[in-house]
Amino acid sequence: MSTETKSELTQGNKTNDNSGVQAHVVNGDINIVGSGIGREDLVVRYSTPAELDHVRHCFAAPEGFDVAARALVAGAVVVCGRGSGRTHAARRLLVDRGVRRVADLNPERTPGSVRTEELDPGVGYVWDLRDLGGTPLTDSAFAQCEAVFATVRCHLVVIVDHPSQSCGAAHTVRLSAPAPLDVAVAALEASGSSSVEGALELLKTTLAAPLAEAPSPSRAALAAMLALQVQAGVLTKAEALADLRDLPDVAVARWFCDRTPIEHAAALAVAVLENESVDEVLDLARLFALSVKEAEAPLDGTAAPEKVFGRTTEELLTGIRAVTVLRDHPQHEGLTERTIRFERQDWAQAVLRHVWREYPTAHELVEKWLHQSGMDPFTDPVRRCLAVMIAQVPAHDPLRPLRSLTRRGGVRALDLAASTLAHLADDHKLGPLVDATVQEWSDGNAPERSAAALFWSTPVGKRDPETALNALADLADETTRISVHSAVLISVLRLLRGADTRERALRTMLRWSITGGSRSGTRRVSYTVGLYLSGFAEARWAKTGEVMDEHPAEVRTLLRRALLDRDLNLDILTVLFEIAGEVRKHKKGAGVELVEAVKQLTDDLRWRNRRALALRLTRPNPHLRRPLQDVLRLAYKHQRRLDAETATRS
Repeated sequence: MSTETKSELTQGNKTNDNSGVQAHVVNGDINIVGSGIGREDLVVRYSTPAELDHVRHCFAAPEGFDVAARALVAGAVVVCGRGSGRTHAARRLLVDRGVRRVADLNPERTPGSVRTEELDPGVGYVWDLRDLGGTPLTDSAFAQCEAVFATVRCHLVVIVDHPSQSCGAAHTVRLSAPAPLDVAVAALEASGSSSVEGALELLKTTLAAPLAEAPSPSRAALAAMLALQVQAGVLTKAEALADLRDLPDVAVARWFCDRTPIEHAAALAVAVLENESVDEVLDLARLFALSVKEAEAPLDGTAAPEKVFGRTTEELLTGIRAVTVLRDHPQHEGLTERTIRFERQDWAQAVLRHVWREYPTAHELVEKWLHQSGMDPFTDPVRRCLAVMIAQVPAHDPLRPLRSLTRRGGVRALDLAASTLAHLADDHKLGPLVDATVQEWSDGNAPERSAAALFWSTPVGKRDPETALNALADLADETTRISVHSAVLISVLRLLRGADTRERALRTMLRWSITGGSRSGTRRVSYTVGLYLSGFAEARWAKTGEVMDEHPAEVRTLLRRALLDRDLNLDILTVLFEIAGEVRKHKKGAGVELVEAVKQLTDDLRWRNRRALALRLTRPNPHLRRPLQDVLRLAYKHQRRLDAETATRS
């Protein structure tokens, strides 16, 4: 029934148009954070039998684990507490509930978007939402999500960083790290090695003291691995002590300098995309290695060719201290895939920090590599990577990677900049810097203003919907740039998708539609929102059907007001003419589609009302009056036919 939007946000510095937002500027495939468009599938990976066996036999319960276990009996629980081993504990909670399988859910999906047909009975699900910032769990969304999981009879453990990311409807339990020596002992006992006794002695007499200096579950697991390597003759006691005492940044710096170019590229790719498919990670690593090779090539461009049969994948992974895990394929039953990670749990961020801190000449290449289309499915890992570079590496201009994104322009880049900024506000306690940057962007050029508009629909930006909508109104009215108005439109549609922000956003659109001049930015945006809510314009990620179902009168009011605008009036009538053309070609279902479309405009298609409606609708475009009368007559004919069929069936 609707036109599919095609074009992407136009870069503000390349557009000179004062017509405001149009119905066709929102790309149906844009990567909306939290919309499930970047990666639509709900399940991103399944735990392997070996991993679940490890959870069963290698576990030291964190404080609060028993409380979380009791809460999970009801079907869902939220756990928080950095450095407590939350992910391991989440899987153990599910294993203790007797689930037959454990799956990791897509952090780009929203809790309210889960459908029963996407879940399997008896499966336990882990949803890691700690990197989203803000409050990814709202009361209504969590209640809806919990009901869906209960209907299918499966269990859910949600991971966040701190209680403020959760909501009142969720049972949230704070976990505290177990004693590190207990974790190390559990790891040794679960290893199955014949050298466990000697490793235990070494752990308690030699490695316990340095482990206690900086206790954490990940360092405890490292201590157990080092103890076993000493017993196996791979390391000396002195080398094991040095490895354990070295902070990950020191260990990475010592190791990184002796690597080959392809190993540098592979290490960076694994650091950004740890636990993703090894095929995709190494493909992206080769692309980065190629860009480095081209940058280092002689001026005549004669770079040495890469050997086709050079190093094997296994040799490359050994060189960068990475391992792969064979898993069931998350989308294709009966097939498998390998995911990749570093041997040490603390290496990924250390590699990112080392590359960004020590190789400034590589910054531009890294930024281009992160922004390429091959990274589009990995919005969340790229956002985490940018946050590490900004928040954990000292720099005079820490937000330079985000400035690079705003200069790049386009919806994906600007949306990534906005969501990364929101991520920093919570996850790295950089609230004042975030506030200052949003203000700076709001006063900046068109791409920066577009990024500011997109910020107001992130989990952080929409905490206070009133403030967000006021800021969006200012952005819409202070410029005539299509790119900025379109970013405002995207944020408004996101606010309308959220059950907790929907009514306020809809009331605001009704107010915008009658305030300001006829060409004001807010009025144009509100009119275009009416097109999307009524189905006369479409973006697949918007999912505005719920708004129409819950607030039909308000949506019709917006649509009637939009019809007063000459350009949008033409858009709406064009949609009707296109559907009527399909009806005349006898396309299956077109008649029903036409009736449904016309119902957005009137419930009465009798002759007198059709005539009055055609007169009113074509006031901005009088030359279309006769064609519209024909379309309304055709709709009336099909409505009578549908009514007769309904009467016959009943």
